[in-house]
Amino acid sequence: MKHEEVAQASDQLLQAEQLPLPKRNVSQPSSSADTLPLFSGAALVQGMNSVAKDVAIPFDEAVYMLDSSAAMPYKTYRVTIKTVAGYAEIRRFLPALAAELPNVHLDTIHCVRPDLAATTLSCELAFSAFFSKAARE
Repeated sequence: MKHEEVAQASDQLLQAEQLPLPKRNVSQPSSSADTLPLFSGAALVQGMNSVAKDVAIPFDEAVYMLDSSAAMPYKTYRVTIKTVAGYAEIRRFLPALAAELPNVHLDTIHCVRPDLAATTLSCELAFSAFFSKAARE
């Protein structure tokens, strides 16, 4: 009887492997940059500073760099922020920033705590902000 159960399970496995995989519902990025805002470095800086102030995140250092590749249908502004803040403030900052500036996305975050008793983290956050290529310089 065991041999029959193994054979049956093996047949079921082979049949399952032959079934097509379900299509994943993955949203594709728009081929058009029309939905992106016009480029404004001042508005980006002001928006990020406003959100940081609202959630009490001090920027120790902020670096803004335009990365405009001719091959891309949009402009990318790279933003790197260094801050020392509590975990709760960092957790509030990220969704607040996403709500205020939907064209800004977190690329990386790296935080360290100097020791176990420390209540603050020293963090470096890297973002990409996307803007319409047709935007003013």
